[in-house]
Amino acid sequence: MKKYFIIFLILLSIFLLIKKKDDIILYSWDMDYINQGDYDNLYKIIDKLNINILYQDFSSEYLHNADNTFLEQMKINKVDVYHLAGDSIWGLKDGYKYIIEEINKVVFYNNNVNNKIRGIVLDIEPYTSEKFNNSDFSLDDFQIYVEQIEKSYLLAKENNLKVVLVIPYWFDLIDKGLLEQLVDYVDEISVMNYNIDNTIKNISFENDIIKKHNKKINTIYEINFDENNYFSSWNEIKRDYKNLKNKYNKIGIAYHHYNSIEID
Repeated sequence: MKKYFIIFLILLSIFLLIKKKDDIILYSWDMDYINQGDYDNLYKIIDKLNINILYQDFSSEYLHNADNTFLEQMKINKVDVYHLAGDSIWGLKDGYKYIIEEINKVVFYNNNVNNKIRGIVLDIEPYTSEKFNNSDFSLDDFQIYVEQIEKSYLLAKENNLKVVLVIPYWFDLIDKGLLEQLVDYVDEISVMNYNIDNTIKNISFENDIIKKHNKKINTIYEINFDENNYFSSWNEIKRDYKNLKNKYNKIGIAYHHYNSIEID
């Protein structure tokens, strides 16, 4: 009996060791440090925050040149890299053409390197377009946006690219059915969960539908401690994320963004 108990403990220990880590994500719109080959500050952030996924905006020139140096360094540091891109017009009628063009840039890059980009992160936010300066983002506008993502998703899947979509926490207030349809055309949603008084409630519906469709979700923290609308310290972020994890176990955390983070 004792022998089997010891075996059980060994197996349990192995399970705990191989248990998947939380997704801890860093957004970066900055290409300067990559162009300069100076990754020291990034390494500090990776180490301090335990980053294992990077959403990095790569220029078209960088992707065309297929320089694999940076991706090689990220592989050494066990960080998966996604291409971060988007514009509000991509979510308007025929905007899928721009998304497909961006996906093809990543496909070209991956076809010419050993260490590949894992997917594309679409930060589109069509409701910020000049079109809506004097009008609300309507149900019809939401439908058009969903159609653009739908028309782009197949190309990404055909080329083994994950699709992550950045969304606000309030899409379900426009139409729950359309939001669920939208989730079906991506692999993960990254939620701008910026109403800090209700972070758990804000993503309740989103969490339900990602479980239903076997997708993933992460919650974004804006690192701007001097702004009233965001959390004012790392401790507040840590406390809030702990509460989210207690409620929604399979939720990742994303920090926005590289240039806002200062590591001593």
